[in-house]
Amino acid sequence: MDRGQLGLLLAALGGHRGGRGTGTWQVRLQQLNVRRVAAWGVLGVARMHATIRTGTVIPKEQAGDYALGVFGAGWHPVIRDALAYWRGLPPVPQAGLVGAQ
Repeated sequence: MDRGQLGLLLAALGGHRGGRGTGTWQVRLQQLNVRRVAAWGVLGVARMHATIRTGTVIPKEQAGDYALGVFGAGWHPVIRDALAYWRGLPPVPQAGLVGAQ
């Protein structure tokens, strides 16, 4: 979700307070880090795959490296970006994503 989409969503929720004070949902949405959630999911799936395949539980960062060796090249940009986030690096370019043209 980019900032423009987030702004529209916040504007749509602006009148809804849910009886819990002012702006509860707005604060939660502003704190949401989509890249973090995506990295968590991508590396989590890689970790589960590695655990099922090898019987060993490994850290998420190691699971990302593992995934680069076992998943098809079409997934590598997504995995690399997840690893970059996990390592505190800037986003990688989005060219070459699965299904991208």
